[in-house]
Amino acid sequence: VSVGLTAMLFPYVAAGSALGLVIAKEYLDKGYVPIFIVLFGAVLAGLVLSRQIHTQMENQHLANSLSDLNEDLERRVERRTEEQTALRVLTKAVATSLRPDKVLEAAVEHSKSTLNADSVALWLCDDGADSLMEDPELRAYQDLPMEPQLLAFLRGCSIPGAVETVPITAMGTSQIGGGAMLCAPLRWRRRILGMIGVIRWQGSFDPADVDTLEGIGIEVGTALANARLYAAAIDAADRDSVTGLYNHRAIHQRLTTQMDIVNLADSSLAVVLMDLDNFRLFNDTYGHPEGDRVLKRVSQILTEMCKNDSVVGRYGGDEFVAILPMTDIEQATAWAEEVRDRIVEEGFQPKGDKHTIPITMSFGIAMYPDDGCNRHELLAIADACLRSAEDLDSGIKTMDHEHRENQHLQRESAFSALETMVMAVDNKDHYTRRHSEGVTEYSIWIAEQLGLSDETMRAIRMAGLLHDVGKVGVPDEILRKPGRLTFEEFEIMKRHPWVGEVITRALPEAACAVDGVRAHHERWDGKGYPAGLAGEEIPLMGRILAVADAFSAMTTTRPYRKEMPWEEALAEIRAGMGSQFDPQIAEAFLAAAQIRMREASDVPSLKAA
Repeated sequence: VSVGLTAMLFPYVAAGSALGLVIAKEYLDKGYVPIFIVLFGAVLAGLVLSRQIHTQMENQHLANSLSDLNEDLERRVERRTEEQTALRVLTKAVATSLRPDKVLEAAVEHSKSTLNADSVALWLCDDGADSLMEDPELRAYQDLPMEPQLLAFLRGCSIPGAVETVPITAMGTSQIGGGAMLCAPLRWRRRILGMIGVIRWQGSFDPADVDTLEGIGIEVGTALANARLYAAAIDAADRDSVTGLYNHRAIHQRLTTQMDIVNLADSSLAVVLMDLDNFRLFNDTYGHPEGDRVLKRVSQILTEMCKNDSVVGRYGGDEFVAILPMTDIEQATAWAEEVRDRIVEEGFQPKGDKHTIPITMSFGIAMYPDDGCNRHELLAIADACLRSAEDLDSGIKTMDHEHRENQHLQRESAFSALETMVMAVDNKDHYTRRHSEGVTEYSIWIAEQLGLSDETMRAIRMAGLLHDVGKVGVPDEILRKPGRLTFEEFEIMKRHPWVGEVITRALPEAACAVDGVRAHHERWDGKGYPAGLAGEEIPLMGRILAVADAFSAMTTTRPYRKEMPWEEALAEIRAGMGSQFDPQIAEAFLAAAQIRMREASDVPSLKAA
């Protein structure tokens, strides 16, 4: 610093010293100092002072400019950081949405905050395109003034090939006009799926905004394409490959949902099971390709004749099923008659044949809640009615009042003793009843995932409800103990599967559940109880209930611990594969649980399950 200061002052010191020497010499030689030397010295001093002032001003100006530049740079960095953070939030929001409509909602919401825009609009093409699209559909927007002229202007926009700014001309209102819209195409690979536009009524867009919106267009386009692919995959998994109707698994899911809906409406629901008469003979005579044509045509007729809230599916090879909510027995019968008449009237004409082959169908109808309290009972009753209908001239069979009363009496006599035992356990421990219902539901998930028969699922349902019935023999102080059991207490608890087996064997109607009741605490590695069975020595029903029992126990609150979140419980099931649980059974449950979790956003009750 001292060297720099010396270098800066040296010219001034040198000039002052030289002037002083000249004045001194003149004074010594002449006895006075000439006036021109004095004037010269004054001018020189003024120049030096002026130069000093000018230099100081320049330095101050440079310092101010540098400070302004630093502040502007800091503002730009801060703004860019905020935009990048907002862009990451947007990317996460759209990437984690599995439904196209949720992707659009997240896109318009987060794009507005990311680019500090006043309004956001989003357009979609019908099915994407390889070139620019004219007249895309305005599908989503946020904080957009509902001005007819503005909406007409936006609906007339076309998709650009790259990010561009579109001026918004004055539209006769004080709010709209003079703004600008920055538009970017929604890209996925080489396709353009639509366009997103952000609007500022005041101000303009800079190159950073252009780069940000271009990235948003790519992120949203990719997320939208993935959501569409996922929705298509889910729909394909629910559809029959020949007819395009819902398949067997999807029908069971829709029936459960529709039963919940009619419960809320305090109404009724009809399940109509339909079978093409002598269809095997038709296939043998004309071949399976012609048979598939018949199935497709019948599916088209059923779809046309179902109301918007009805569900129709292919239940088996030549069997169809229709779910008719808010329908009574008379309406369901009338619907079946209309379908039968149309099928008979239309018939089927094989290729190259001038003759029309008559086609008939038989119908079995079951009503909820009169004929059954769950989907398995309803479908079983509809199937029984269908078998009877095949021998009737009308081809339509419902459960009449007398049969319905007899069924209720049979159900009461068959299950009264079992219900009494379940209630006895519930009175000892309220957890057991809720736990047994949960085990039943989870076991049915596994059975459906494995494609087990309806008869097997009925046995599993009974085993799930009764699997802990042996706890009637466990002392209350052990059953209700709010903490870890001692060795002796646990040995007593381990007896309940044997006690349950003895009880269920004594009741003929519960004989099908014995394997599950006895073996639901056996382990795949042989370390379970009561018999220490291992691997496939354990009955299938026991292996199924073991997984369902463990998951229900983990996700149910007890006095001594809180319920475990589903994600953690599923991780525990996966960790126990090959040791505690049959790997195939556990994998089937994990797959079924993932399906329910994905559906949880549409069916909130699944979360509560």
